[in-house]
Amino acid sequence: MRKITLDFFEQCRDIRITRSAKGLGGHNYVRMERIMKIDILIQNIFYIFIFSIVLEVAIMAVFSMTALRDVADNRPVKIARDVVVIILAWLICYKSNLLNIFNNTGIGLIGERWYRLDVIISALVMAGFTNVVSIFFERMRR
Repeated sequence: MRKITLDFFEQCRDIRITRSAKGLGGHNYVRMERIMKIDILIQNIFYIFIFSIVLEVAIMAVFSMTALRDVADNRPVKIARDVVVIILAWLICYKSNLLNIFNNTGIGLIGERWYRLDVIISALVMAGFTNVVSIFFERMRR
């Protein structure tokens, strides 16, 4: 007899079983489909938003030093700032599984290629949130 453990229930918790009226030959059949967990996806996006606020504050601290304060309005400095934000966002999302958007959502991203895609999407979302927070902080200063 098979022992049912807690791991079995954890794996099956996101599977919905539906019963169709009639299949081929007049027999009922059972269809199992995986459900995407929207609440965990929203939670992961919220984690990325909170961390983008922390990242923006850190970047503001570096670029508000007296040596960079005079050239902060220069276009190349803004481009360098954006590049630093994208690289740091990618590095943070690559090292931390908590900050990946599709982590534990039921979307099966199996393999190194799909993991990289998840990291890239998460890093771009974090960079976008950081840009939104930067614009918000600039408007607060004025």
